[in-house]
Amino acid sequence: MARSLVPYASLFLRRVLRKPTSLAQISTKTWTLCAAEETTVPPAIYLPESLARISGVMGDTTMEHELRRIHGGKVRHGATRVHTVTRAHLIGGNLYAGAWKEPLLETAQRFPRRAEVWSAKSGALACSLYGSIYFGHWLRDDLPLTLAAESLDIPVIVARAPYHHERGYRRLLDLERDTCTGAVFERLLVLEDVGQNSFKRRRYEELRARLRSRFGQGRPGLVYLRRGVMGGREERTLLNAAEVERFLICRGARVVDPDKMSAEEIVRETLGATVVLSMEGSHKGHAIYAMADDAVLCAFQPPGRFNNVYKDYTDCAGMRYAFVTGRQGEAGFTLDTDDIARTLDLVAERVAL
Repeated sequence: MARSLVPYASLFLRRVLRKPTSLAQISTKTWTLCAAEETTVPPAIYLPESLARISGVMGDTTMEHELRRIHGGKVRHGATRVHTVTRAHLIGGNLYAGAWKEPLLETAQRFPRRAEVWSAKSGALACSLYGSIYFGHWLRDDLPLTLAAESLDIPVIVARAPYHHERGYRRLLDLERDTCTGAVFERLLVLEDVGQNSFKRRRYEELRARLRSRFGQGRPGLVYLRRGVMGGREERTLLNAAEVERFLICRGARVVDPDKMSAEEIVRETLGATVVLSMEGSHKGHAIYAMADDAVLCAFQPPGRFNNVYKDYTDCAGMRYAFVTGRQGEAGFTLDTDDIARTLDLVAERVAL
């Protein structure tokens, strides 16, 4: 890459004077890496009372969407497409081309009117807005996206403060890549990669295989992932966490605490796990590339913040998904250990553990 000076004020004026447009409209060439597909996925494993206790959903979803997820059935998965964008500018965490804008960071960085940036002939975008906000999306979305991007061109990743375990996972998965704050590309490839299609599954399998080639097959059994205090929210505070943990330890679970462990230590403890249980949240992502091929991921759900985004992953990867909904308290929620036990009994009935 060569250094260049870009007049940012002129880019701003272009966006003001032109009608905003979509990626598909601005692309000079688009092709498909994987066509849209339809599959039949299994329902989630849960008790009837867990469904009855749900009082609300996370802000990024709807009750209708969550019910479709947990009920299973036929699901249509979007295609993976590649769009070619010419004269693309990466500025302050945003990507610009003419009147098109794609945010890649939640909070845009401030740049002077004219600033020094890198100039490159081509590249392939390997990061996303959600991946910069949520650790779980970074694991599930951005890492597979990097595999796809680097098969097409030099992967382009916007610089930001890394997650606590990000460098560790990049090293373990052989995905350590350069980042940039500002750049101009003669041609930039931007992937449309939301669908949980067969191409996404192959990349999940590749990342899982990389861990096994490094550490072996691991150990079967139950794993309890503590949520910890990073990024905590009151509505997700498990009021009887100590009781739940004691119960799971009595059931033979090994406890994994991401706040106190490195990425390598987490992988060693979760690798090959048959069932992983944890509070709903991004930290469940620690298990997705390490669990056994036929594992079950069980989410402990706050009744007012129901969200099953990880079911999309388990469906794609050929695993199963379960959940237990708690009871609302004044400053959080509680889980009935009998509900956990009966849900684990359902898991054992339906899945070979």
